[in-house]
Amino acid sequence: MAKIRKTAEEIEALLLEELRKVEHCEGARSVTIRTFVDGSWAIAFFNAGRSDPNTCQRALWDIEPRLQEQYDLADS
Repeated sequence: MAKIRKTAEEIEALLLEELRKVEHCEGARSVTIRTFVDGSWAIAFFNAGRSDPNTCQRALWDIEPRLQEQYDLADS
C-alpha cells in the first residue's frame, strides 16, 4: 500500500494531535520533524509545554512509527 504524502507541517500537526490525546500530554505545544531526501522523516524535537515530558516522550515512541508507516514527506 502506498503511503500518503503530506508536508512537514501537516505531519507535525498530526503528531501533535495524536500526542495531545494521551493522558498527561494534553498540554503539549509542538512537535518538530526532521526530513530526509528519500521522503522519510523522524521526530527531532517536541515541546511538552505544561505536560509531563517523560510521558510525552514515551507516547511519541509509539505514535512515531505508526505515522511513519502511513505518511511520507511531500514537497512543500
